Amino acid sequence: MRPRTAGGVALVVWAACPGAIAQPGILAQLEYDGRGQGASLGQDFEPVLDAFDVAIIEDAQWPSAPLGEFRSRGIGTIDPAGATDVVCRVFEDNGTGLPGTAAYTGAQVCASVPGAGLYDGADFVTRFDGQTAGGSVFLVFHARLDYLSHGQALFMQQGGAPGVGGGAADNAWQWNPGGGFGAGTHFPVRMAGTAGAQTGVNYTLRSGEAGGCDGVDPGQCGDWDASGGQSDGNDFFAFLDGFATGDPCTDLAAPPGRGSEDFFAFLDRFVRACP
Repeated sequence: MRPRTAGGVALVVWAACPGAIAQPGILAQLEYDGRGQGASLGQDFEPVLDAFDVAIIEDAQWPSAPLGEFRSRGIGTIDPAGATDVVCRVFEDNGTGLPGTAAYTGAQVCASVPGAGLYDGADFVTRFDGQTAGGSVFLVFHARLDYLSHGQALFMQQGGAPGVGGGAADNAWQWNPGGGFGAGTHFPVRMAGTAGAQTGVNYTLRSGEAGGCDGVDPGQCGDWDASGGQSDGNDFFAFLDGFATGDPCTDLAAPPGRGSEDFFAFLDRFVRACP
């Protein structure tokens, strides 16, 4: 049993999803606009299917800064919430090609916190906890999901140039180190299988700091008291206490500074609930 592909390029077409709401502190973003229907595979499979492990590669650019939350709008074929992690790695873009190719001489700069990733019902999300990176880079990302029990993890395609930060338009790639799809180790993300034009894959990377002000910890799912459990009244009152005492982590929404928009942003997270 093997993941389905379209002419070697892992691609599944689905109905459009609603677009994401912009958040403050965004360093780099190719925002999903809700109109695209293509989705591309980015998945670390169980060991028996290692040959099919595949990641998305997108180029990006921003001034050096501490990194916080990374997210990408995505869907799944069965149960994407079964993802045990979402991994995003940052590689140098030094002009020698894509990470993983023979010509590439750059290095990995940093990677998301192991085990911090999840699928929140709309996006694949992880965090960096203040690791610093910037300049011209590649973002390489995938979800860790067992195919036989949970299906495929798919990231929504998005055309055009990044709305925040630098980077070229319509130049996403997939990296399949094991070559299991029979298309080499690197192949372009295309809008309609192997015959379509190359396109991009959505992403949002926010600034952050160590200690939990990056939008995931305390959780983007509303676990504000960091209990590790489901959102409940304790989280609600913990947020109110922080808001009243000027905790900078409660500044969740634009414009900068605490206001009613931050309270509603917290409620949005609260109702999503932690898994």
